[in-house]
Amino acid sequence: LHLDKLGFYLPVTEQKIYDLNGDFIFDARTVNFNDVSGKIDNGSFDLNGSFDINNKLIENINITAKTTLLPISYPDHFDGAVNLDLSYAGNLSTGKLNGNIIVEDALYFKDFDPFGNIFSGQNKKTITVSSEKKQLPNISLNLTLRSRRTLVLDNNFAFLELKPDLDITGNLNSPLISGRTKIEKDGFIVFQKNTFAINKGILDFNPIYGMLPTVDIQSETKVNDHRIFLSVSENLSNPKFSLTSIPTESDADILSILLFGRKADEFVSGTNGVAVTKEKLVADWLYNTYQKDIAKKTGLDQIELTVPNNFSATKPQGYGLTVGKNISDRLVLKYSVVNNSSEFVQKGIADYKLLENIVFSGFQSTDNQFGAEIKYRLEFR
Repeated sequence: LHLDKLGFYLPVTEQKIYDLNGDFIFDARTVNFNDVSGKIDNGSFDLNGSFDINNKLIENINITAKTTLLPISYPDHFDGAVNLDLSYAGNLSTGKLNGNIIVEDALYFKDFDPFGNIFSGQNKKTITVSSEKKQLPNISLNLTLRSRRTLVLDNNFAFLELKPDLDITGNLNSPLISGRTKIEKDGFIVFQKNTFAINKGILDFNPIYGMLPTVDIQSETKVNDHRIFLSVSENLSNPKFSLTSIPTESDADILSILLFGRKADEFVSGTNGVAVTKEKLVADWLYNTYQKDIAKKTGLDQIELTVPNNFSATKPQGYGLTVGKNISDRLVLKYSVVNNSSEFVQKGIADYKLLENIVFSGFQSTDNQFGAEIKYRLEFR
């Protein structure tokens, strides 16, 4: 069987294989394929080998595969290209995979989502319980992983450039990784809108830890007059984080500076020096940090949380939540609930934009209050 410039489409990876050429030779039990080559996007591959068919089972597989700039892609997650020089001997359930993997380019760009699928729920979820862990084929590994250029992680959490020099042994069910991956100094990590520049970054892989490396990451940022240093050490199965600063501050004050820009004892509101409770600070921090994420996940256009300065766990009154949806360019419908000491008061609000800066607003609440007002709104920076 001779192949001459065949092509087909891979729907899973949204890629096209073309210029597929090669020869397949069949006899009573054995299938040989020689010089099977083709292209995927800008990459190419070459396959040679044979396998036996015995009682409708594939046995005695011997395959060599070489690729040049073979594209690897997972939509909305990562893109890359690799050079492979691999050989496999065995059958479909047991065998040996040997060879070299050289990463030419790799970019992971999927954003970290702190809420996951907490608000999605469109699809039904089925929970299954299995008495045995599903096993992969018993294929032993003897691979090297290197990169010609740095592997890049670029998302809302970090920008990191990685340079791996790794050996992969063990098997598919329990791969063992040894070697080192270096994190280049040009990278950074984002924590609570603070950018920590990487001063040093090393990931050491030891087979006794399986897939997880031991880390040594040193980074720093500047908040107002403070230089804050974040270090991560020990194995990622139980990492150790530490924060230090110049000038020297306590751990609690360093966290307060990172989250709020000030030390804990500096929090006052207004000019009258009224202290703000820690519950108020945490509530404002959560609101300011996750407001946009929650609105995006729920499909709402407006979310507003109000918390009084004296709010605490022992006096949980006066707080309120307002959500809104833009019905049109002019009409916004809102729903709010406020805890007024002994009861929750609910309110329905309709805002209609008469002119660019003039809004007519009407409301009715569960405490038998209703009314209307005209608002003049002026926005400036």
